[in-house]
Amino acid sequence: MDWIEKLDGYSLDDLLQAEKQIVAKEPKSGFKEEFNHFKTDLELEAISIKARYRMFIRQNKTYPENFSIGLEYYGPQGTVKLIRFNGAHKRIEDKIDDHHYNYHIHFETGEEESLNTLQTTENTKEYSDLSSAIKYSMDRLCITNYSGYFPEIDQLVIDLEEA
Repeated sequence: MDWIEKLDGYSLDDLLQAEKQIVAKEPKSGFKEEFNHFKTDLELEAISIKARYRMFIRQNKTYPENFSIGLEYYGPQGTVKLIRFNGAHKRIEDKIDDHHYNYHIHFETGEEESLNTLQTTENTKEYSDLSSAIKYSMDRLCITNYSGYFPEIDQLVIDLEEA
């Protein structure tokens, strides 16, 4: 099956740049704990192109810099991974200049041999923790109603020690 069939005639840009809305979130507020991760799953719709998506957010409890925010398109021919925003999740076998040492984004290019692999990676300084990555990904993916589901994202929190 080729890209055109898998994407139901849409381009990758169409799917990424279409204005989207969150229509469901599990759990409805916050994150649930599963094994050694915090996680939430969202369902999205792009009304203008009649497209459905799944978004997931995962964060390691022990290593909070190890997180992932991914977007998948639900097409009539199956699911297609479009983009994933990752934290720094260095692995022992990685070289020092490997992208796993930095915050990075995996994305699909639409080349036939890359279907559903997210092989292309770029380092980013657009975010530095999970909260800023959620805000950045929601803005970049044109998700218009995220503040209702993540109200703390747009608020500055200052933790003051008592004197």
